[in-house]
Amino acid sequence: MKKITFFLIVFVILPLSAFSVPNYTMKYFPNAVYLKQVVNDTTLTIYKSREWPEDIFAKLVYKDFYQLLKRFKRFDKVIYSDKTEDKPDYIITCTITQAEYKGGGTDIFVGEIKGASAYVELEISLYDVKHDTYLIDDLFKGVGRTVRLSSHSHDPTWKYGDKGYRKSSLRVAVLNAIKSFLNEVDKKLPLEGYIAEIRQTDKQYKIEDEIAITLGKKDGVKKGMQFLVLKMDELITHPVTGKPLQITEKIKGVIEVYEVLENISWAHIVSLKKGEKIKIGDRIRRYKNTYPND
Repeated sequence: MKKITFFLIVFVILPLSAFSVPNYTMKYFPNAVYLKQVVNDTTLTIYKSREWPEDIFAKLVYKDFYQLLKRFKRFDKVIYSDKTEDKPDYIITCTITQAEYKGGGTDIFVGEIKGASAYVELEISLYDVKHDTYLIDDLFKGVGRTVRLSSHSHDPTWKYGDKGYRKSSLRVAVLNAIKSFLNEVDKKLPLEGYIAEIRQTDKQYKIEDEIAITLGKKDGVKKGMQFLVLKMDELITHPVTGKPLQITEKIKGVIEVYEVLENISWAHIVSLKKGEKIKIGDRIRRYKNTYPND
């Protein structure tokens, strides 16, 4: 029985612990964003139905914004209501300040025809709650164009309800404006990942350490980017409730990317503090928000 227990510990439990990658941030401090309700400051309206003249343009924009945020790799959680116990790390506000439609020879009440286009301006801000500062507060523009022929009906394609809106040039313009904002967010927020693999130095041939990180082309990594290698030092909890309060971290060193693949990148060590050693599972963060070769 003792032999079986020893076997399980050595060959099953130890390998699992050796290859587990710590993710303290996701476990204790998820990167959450709260998207406030969108405001329509224009005269362009989309009614819920012919019988219900409630403007739902802002709600439709909010719906698209929310879906894009959920797929956005830089936030772990999207909060859609202020009636929640979750405390956001960031707050996004959005106001539709301009919306124009050109129907290619028709007016706004007739279905879109080939060549119809739309233009929108969204005033969007990204507020950093922890540091009490606005990272982004700007206008984001979007243009949309339709290349299909609509129904020859005299009913509008998107004036009533969301079905027509989903296929309209107006929605394309809205999506393009939101995507422009998210591209800007990608540059403002720290890019973080982990050390995935280490190929040790061959001292005989003076080959440097080759380090694989869990960030690649899909994450916006570029050749020449530098990353801090971090050491999770201590998890500080509340003395009464036991709730996690803060994870302290120390900098081990700096690595620089020399090859970028789709899902990972390879890097060399630029500097390393005396007595420190880079390990698989160490957390990394983009250094100085650098964007080489832009």
